[in-house]
Amino acid sequence: MEIQRGLGRGLGALFPSGRAGEGGSAGSDITQAERELSVTMTAPSDLGVVVQDVIYAGLDALLAAMPLDLCAYLHLAEAAGPQLYLRTPDLSSMDANECFALFGALRDALDANEEDDSPFEVRGFHALRMNTRGARSRGLHVVGRRAEALDDRERELAGRLSHALGAATHALEAMGPPSGEPTLRLSVEVVEGGPQADITLEAGGETRTGRGTAESPFEAVARAGLDAFRGEVQLVHAGLQEAGGERVALVIIEDAHAERGLGAALGQDPLQATAAAALEAVGRLREASARVERERRMGAGPTTS
Repeated sequence: MEIQRGLGRGLGALFPSGRAGEGGSAGSDITQAERELSVTMTAPSDLGVVVQDVIYAGLDALLAAMPLDLCAYLHLAEAAGPQLYLRTPDLSSMDANECFALFGALRDALDANEEDDSPFEVRGFHALRMNTRGARSRGLHVVGRRAEALDDRERELAGRLSHALGAATHALEAMGPPSGEPTLRLSVEVVEGGPQADITLEAGGETRTGRGTAESPFEAVARAGLDAFRGEVQLVHAGLQEAGGERVALVIIEDAHAERGLGAALGQDPLQATAAAALEAVGRLREASARVERERRMGAGPTTS
């Protein structure tokens, strides 16, 4: 899925007198529409978990090498949206607007595709950005501090580490099977009781369908996306939020173990963006669960009789 700007355009057709993010009920202004959207709909693989482990280990290495207030990596794989990996600052110390503003700034820097390592002023940090590219992915490491910039030695070391880690990450991505173009078909209509959303997901020869109803069309779309996974997770929140001058679709879900996952997306169509955010939340929660299970198996060790 290509992350795009301008999520708010077309919102007036849904809520001519409402505001984004309030999640009000919908009326007869919603007409049935068929939409197609390329999304990532892949279960977490062992390779995907290894890629994440390499990324987080790389960020830990950067933190161990020098004191940093910002240590982040933005990864963009083939047929997927950008994924932000953040070691510092901790997400718990940031509000939603700060998170999305930082994500947007890093996404813009990645899109700029500056090949040379260069200074980068971002959200109050004096940072250094390093772009890397592989056959089927590209990424951006950003490291810095609030009070002072990195010195020459630190910049050289950060560059060497980031390019080495980026090369390893992209090499791993290239080992995986070619990613197809999964398709999402979304229809939203008004039925008795409010908006009803129907979703069909097709990828890798597999088809999933889901249906959701709610007072808010965004919540109905999110519920339809989760229904396609048949009770695997529960919806906690779905709606639009203002962040960095953008309207962002935000979906939070929870599994049976009370673990939560968050998905966010920008797009010209807010309902499509909500569907993409719901699927991203499912993917993130699945990946986190797979990683925990993998660590549990590794830590269990051999059993003795």
